[in-house]
Amino acid sequence: MQQRHVAFDDLQPLDSVPLPVVKRRGRPRGSKVRTLVGTGQSFTTADFAFLRAHLLGMDQRRAAVRYLLHLDISTAREASAYFEALLARMESLTRADASIKEDARPTVEAAVRLILQWRADVLQFKALASTPATIASSTPKPAPAERLPTLDEFMREVNMDGFSEAEVLEAYEDRYGDQLAQAKATPAVESAPEVAQPLNDPYTSKRLGQVADAIGQLYGLVSVAPVGSDTVSAWLAPALAEKVRPFGVLTLADLCNWINITGRSWPTKVKAVGKAKAHRLMMWLIDNEKSIGVELNSLIKESLPLEDGDVSSVSSVASTASAAGNVVEWQALEFGIVPIEHLDWPLRLRIDGTFRSRDNNTMGATDDADAIRRWLAEYHDSPRTLDAYSRAIECLVLWAVVEKGKGISSLVRTDLLEFKNFLRNPPPHWVQTARVTKASKHWRPLRGPLSPASVEHTMRAVSALFSALFKARYLNANAAEGLVRTKRTEITMDTTRSLSNQDIAVVGETLASMDDTPQKRRYRALLLLLQSTGLRKSEVAPLVWGDIKRARMDNNECDVWQVTFVGKGSKERVVPITQKTYQALVDHREDRKNLAKTRKLALLASLKDEEWPLIGIIDEAQAQGRDARPGDYIFDAPRVANTTGALSSARIHSIIKTFFKACALKAHELNRDPTNFERASMHWMRHTFAHQVLAASGNDLAVVKELMGHSSIAVTGIYVKANMTQRINAVQKVSYTY
Repeated sequence: MQQRHVAFDDLQPLDSVPLPVVKRRGRPRGSKVRTLVGTGQSFTTADFAFLRAHLLGMDQRRAAVRYLLHLDISTAREASAYFEALLARMESLTRADASIKEDARPTVEAAVRLILQWRADVLQFKALASTPATIASSTPKPAPAERLPTLDEFMREVNMDGFSEAEVLEAYEDRYGDQLAQAKATPAVESAPEVAQPLNDPYTSKRLGQVADAIGQLYGLVSVAPVGSDTVSAWLAPALAEKVRPFGVLTLADLCNWINITGRSWPTKVKAVGKAKAHRLMMWLIDNEKSIGVELNSLIKESLPLEDGDVSSVSSVASTASAAGNVVEWQALEFGIVPIEHLDWPLRLRIDGTFRSRDNNTMGATDDADAIRRWLAEYHDSPRTLDAYSRAIECLVLWAVVEKGKGISSLVRTDLLEFKNFLRNPPPHWVQTARVTKASKHWRPLRGPLSPASVEHTMRAVSALFSALFKARYLNANAAEGLVRTKRTEITMDTTRSLSNQDIAVVGETLASMDDTPQKRRYRALLLLLQSTGLRKSEVAPLVWGDIKRARMDNNECDVWQVTFVGKGSKERVVPITQKTYQALVDHREDRKNLAKTRKLALLASLKDEEWPLIGIIDEAQAQGRDARPGDYIFDAPRVANTTGALSSARIHSIIKTFFKACALKAHELNRDPTNFERASMHWMRHTFAHQVLAASGNDLAVVKELMGHSSIAVTGIYVKANMTQRINAVQKVSYTY
């Protein structure tokens, strides 16, 4: 560790000089005892903060927990041992062989002697106050001395946190001057006839001021502050330093950067590091962020509790109103970029639109905000459409109000074209980089620049809004008319985002290499269901066993099963499933039934056969309900208990992504290109099914259209265009004469 202060030799490494042995009771010699780091010759800034807090009245353990955060001291015994060791090291500074530069030696020695003498006087003062005197029969027994509060207790009692040290000391002496003088004047009666030596009062404002000055002098002369290039092992407990090493954390700067990147959940990645220990370490990093040179980001800081257990006051998110986590009141945030339901629309932007009709409208809308709310309510029965439209219009409203200072009914065509370009390249303050709730001040409407397809979908929602408002006579002109010229079926669809037959072989190898567990059987059931039906993730999630029935061929029941459901566009679809897929689903259901007989899935024990989800949870640990917790992160949000055992679309997608990561590793082992698995998502399985069923049906577009649930056969035809078989065969038949 680099030492930049004047008191120690720059070549003297931290912790290089052995500490004087301090005998401790309670453990037999040779037994394992916890070793505290930071007890070498060098003094740290935290050492002096701890020393000052305790010498001026704070309890040792409390002072250690607050200031020696990097040492993870949690018991009074450890705090006392460290304090005594600290005084022993301080006493060694007065020896002639102490490694102190000559110009600083007189000041250091005088400061150390003053502190040690004050400490001795305090111990003697307390001993006299607590030890009953031996009194002659003719001497009346003096009244017991009243215990005086420490300086720290006095500051809290009279609420003088904002006052200077001198003012606090003066107020303390004014209140307790008589008691201090009485304690000083009361003679200590000994059993021997010797006269007690007079004791200097250690609690006068003058002496306390002298001690504070002496600590300040030592702080400036012999303390070492942590810097970013210091190794974590020089400051943290060796066990903790070793645990973060696998993550590439070697220095304190590495540690801060890694915590910022990983987020508040970083303790879960480090074995045996709980919340309390993690909080103390982060508080120490915050205390020393200037010398380290790397600050923890605001999301990390806001997650830390105060000493009384409340959430950090720097957070601007309102507290939750109830166990359900409803926000009581939204505070104004930077840029005004807040969820649309919390946006405080300027009145002039709601009612004074340039193109707003002054006549009655069929929506019954009174202003722009009301018109948008009524329009979105029309899609209540189409949750996926409602979600897509809500996100698109939220972006438009925030852009118009915050960036342009315009109401929706005042936007002209050039504004909408500008908004379209804005989506392709949004500024940083519009982009959300952390996974936070919409109740967080760090929430933003975008995750980065939108792809061409996403921009097109957003502008379709905008066009639909303006068309509806114009048709309802809320607007007397439609600025978005003709804005979206490309038909939906003409949107380019990359059907090459699918698995090849060779990739499917890798999937089989990956499954075969897994242990025979319920997790493996769920992977197999889900993969077979997707590959043999081409279902969308939103169509898989709500499926239950009641949706599966035997299929009929020529009005006769057969051994083939079919699944019936309502898919995209609220259209009912019937898709056959293979016998292999059916059996895999049965195996997955039997696993869950067996788990329901144990504590693993006990909450599903009452489900009937037809109520079991086709693909469901195999551990109820994440299915328990919870109340909202104060905080910004998504895992602070409330969660409703999962009483059906179903998986959400997002969770199913996550399961597939996790499996594809395992496939990428297996592809490496088999010397195959893992690129497809590194890019693959759940929708790739739908494209894979389309290619396979086209080949199996001889390019029968009508059959494939029904199986895929396409709205138009033109969409199905895209897969035919993407099939290179006929083109390759045709090119290979070309004759060349050279």
